[in-house]
Amino acid sequence: EIPKIVSKIKLETAHIEASSLTFETIFGIYQWREIPNCPGRFVTRKPSSFIDKFLPWEVIKQTGEDSVQIQKFNLADLNPTTSVRDEVWVLVFPDRGGLLTYVKPDRFVHTLNTPSGLKRKLDAIGLNADIIIDEGVSNYN
Repeated sequence: EIPKIVSKIKLETAHIEASSLTFETIFGIYQWREIPNCPGRFVTRKPSSFIDKFLPWEVIKQTGEDSVQIQKFNLADLNPTTSVRDEVWVLVFPDRGGLLTYVKPDRFVHTLNTPSGLKRKLDAIGLNADIIIDEGVSNYN
């Protein structure tokens, strides 16, 4: 079993249908660019870099979603041989895409992911994508 901390965060916004929390919705709110050689994975463009100070739930707040589940993982603890030393926060959308947030000492690096991009990246960093995505999606039912 994967050790993790799960946090349910209550946002101070009006509730709208969870189906509005999708890859397309978040992609339309901010300016993103595809990560080279990573199909389905995007980071913000420089003009939108102000979101590097936002917590993950602040990034999605403009969708009106008022409650999300963030799964937190310390990659160094899960795999001591990995070159990725960051804590990563995973927010899965109902459409199976999601937001991965890497916690840096002075900022957050948010990556917006299509369903296939999210699955591929979670598997690549040593997390069980199927379990994490299924658990994330089940929180919207």
